[in-house]
Amino acid sequence: MATPATGTWLLALQAALAARPGLSGVSVWIVQPDVTGDDAIVLVRPSEGGVTRNVEWAAVGQRRTRHNWAFPGRIMSYRTADAAGSTAAADLVAEAWDRCDAILDEVADEIKSPPTMADQTINALITDISVQPSPHDRGGWAVWTDFTLTVEARSS
Repeated sequence: MATPATGTWLLALQAALAARPGLSGVSVWIVQPDVTGDDAIVLVRPSEGGVTRNVEWAAVGQRRTRHNWAFPGRIMSYRTADAAGSTAAADLVAEAWDRCDAILDEVADEIKSPPTMADQTINALITDISVQPSPHDRGGWAVWTDFTLTVEARSS
């Protein structure tokens, strides 16, 4: 049984997301930096307790295992004017929210065939989606979409 390489898997997912045409102009971070651009994906939010992991064995003395990770992620979109030039709060929130939804769709599409991890079979799922629009301290409006990326790897 190969030991899952969580960091290497996150790097591969980060690279795959950054290469997606639908995510052009979106910063993809493993851990949230102090400052991000207008649109960003963060795969691990340490402020939410970081990554949790569980390991289950099929039976004592067996090599077959199941590893489960929960990555608390965030998508951010920030707008000071919408595509039509409006600065009305409702227009900015709507555009930023729509962009967060589109980015989340790209993440979901990518994890349909996620990067492999050693000899593991990988399943991935997005859960616990919550959305929070808020005025931004730089002016304009931001929308944060928090989610949990749950990943399962099995080996024998």
